[in-house]
This record gives sequence, C-alpha cells and structure tokens, in this order.
Amino acid sequence: MTFPTAVNSQITDSVTQVTTKVVGEAPAVALGAAEQTLAHSTAILAENAAEVPGTAGESAGRE
Repeated sequence: MTFPTAVNSQITDSVTQVTTKVVGEAPAVALGAAEQTLAHSTAILAENAAEVPGTAGESAGRE
C-alpha cells in the first residue's frame, strides 16, 4: 500500500519501473553468466585434451 508523500508521483513511478526492470532481468543475467562459464570451461577442456597427444611421448623415454 502506498502512502501520499511530497515526492512527485512521476518520480516514484520511474523508480518503481527501473526497480521492476532490474529485478526482472536478474535471472536472465545470471543464466547468461552461467552459460558463459560453462562454455569457457568446455573450451579449456577441449584445448587441454588436444594438447595431451602432443606431449605424451616426451616423458615416455625419460626416466
């Protein structure tokens, strides 16, 4: 419930709209960050897997 204040109603409406927008976008932003992290981790995994065959023989002959 809102109470009458000395603040212009257009200002309070604007603040309410911005707050609603930010709260509404938060789940999408969080999911986007999670997907970017997953993509980055997968890329590093693939890069490391590609490097393994090239380095496997280097330590085999050294004891």
